[in-house]
Amino acid sequence: MKFLRFLALAVTIPTALQGCGKLERNTSLNSRDSGTRPATILAFGGNRSCKPGGDSLPSPLATDMARRLIGMVHLVRSVGRPVEVLTSCFTDPDRVLVSRNLSSTSQDLDFETLVEQSVSSSDENHSLFIIGHSYGGWIAMRTAERIAAQSGKIAGLVTIDPISRRECTYTNWDNCRSAPRDLSQESLETIAANSGNWTNFYQTRTSYLHSSTIVQAHTNTQIDVDHFQIENHETIWRHLDRIMQEF
Repeated sequence: MKFLRFLALAVTIPTALQGCGKLERNTSLNSRDSGTRPATILAFGGNRSCKPGGDSLPSPLATDMARRLIGMVHLVRSVGRPVEVLTSCFTDPDRVLVSRNLSSTSQDLDFETLVEQSVSSSDENHSLFIIGHSYGGWIAMRTAERIAAQSGKIAGLVTIDPISRRECTYTNWDNCRSAPRDLSQESLETIAANSGNWTNFYQTRTSYLHSSTIVQAHTNTQIDVDHFQIENHETIWRHLDRIMQEF
């Protein structure tokens, strides 16, 4: 698998919340080597998540998630682990900007092409981590679906309040209050079977726009923040730090 970007993180991690109401011990990358197996991180931002970069133009590196991801990537590389990154953000409901390996140069794609490129850039010799928020969470699931269908292995899948682009549209808000339902039960079970760890984070504070539990996910964690803040929650980044250490 190849490329992705997303993350800068405060890496003081004594404990991380895993599952509803459960606390698990966690150890920072600063205090424990994570291994030398190369990693690929695919990070997908949500609708209109692109923010102006240094040149005042929209950039996938300027999203809140990307800033967290960048910090994590530098930290992982500092302990000698190779990491490839792909980061994307939506500029509108049908277009995304993509940056590879934290490059300031980005590519404009439709989301279907993004899924295809994410799948084709996979590398079986890399530990693959996929993370996505909102529409990006849906893209993360669809990418994982394609990879799992090809018997590819996913070390960690993190969906953050995932919302289906096909079901949740600006003309139909009724379908914006549940986890994506346009993936079959069989597909979801295949994703789970081929993922070392699938954690789904969701919220219900934003009444008109929220996800829900996904039965096939290994863990579902509800966080008491709104849809637009959940991607920054420390629980999520502590969790990602922990699972990266395990693979």
